[in-house]
Amino acid sequence: LNQEEPDPAEVPCLLVVRPKEFNDVQQFRLDQYLMKGGRVILFATQGERGMHQMTRSEPFRPFKTGLEDWLEFQGVRIPVEFVMHLESALQTPVRNVQVAQGVVRDIALPNPFIPIISREMEGCLDESNPAMQSLRGVFFPWAHPVDVLEGRKSADVNATVLLQSHSVQSWRWKDVEQIDQRALLMGMQTGSSMPTDFYSSPIVVALDGKFTSYYADSEKRPVPASLLGGENKDGTDAPGDGAAPAGPEVVRQSTP
Repeated sequence: LNQEEPDPAEVPCLLVVRPKEFNDVQQFRLDQYLMKGGRVILFATQGERGMHQMTRSEPFRPFKTGLEDWLEFQGVRIPVEFVMHLESALQTPVRNVQVAQGVVRDIALPNPFIPIISREMEGCLDESNPAMQSLRGVFFPWAHPVDVLEGRKSADVNATVLLQSHSVQSWRWKDVEQIDQRALLMGMQTGSSMPTDFYSSPIVVALDGKFTSYYADSEKRPVPASLLGGENKDGTDAPGDGAAPAGPEVVRQSTP
């Protein structure tokens, strides 16, 4: 996407992994690839975690994917929140002080930031979908929810939740910049930091149908000037990259 628009005949499926600050040209090429019948699998996060060695806190530094508006136009949003789970979560060693013996040791506690979704959890896996049928379970480190915006997506586009968290074990962590994992886990062990509101959140969503280009209304969302041989944002002439844009008649079409 940095160099050219992929051809679905040559690249039938495009994996976009951890997009960060996509520019207008990259977004336009991705949009046109989808319009021409390409398939996109998007693995997205809305930031990166750090580790404070002294406090063991894990600061989260949000960043923009650059695809937020494009995704919302297609009918989904990735909130800057984490999907949490109770017992059904990957266990993490936590430094614990055993007061009675006066010794320090690591104990393993379920880490609610790493939910495990298994076939045994009724309604969490869409077993009717071929992509899910062979999965016995999967875990997601620091997973964001994926909200379906029914009012935004086209009536010709179907949204299927392939995988979601458990309705009686799951909640969302919204204060992503304040994460003290050790304090949270120890608090959950004693019951002092247990959530009170549980609900299921989509984690993997599939969209299919007839999509409309994000650039169909060229007055609101013009084709990037650099693809037209026009000017860059700084006012300088943009050299042609040898790949002419699809043109209004293609930009405005809807393609399965």
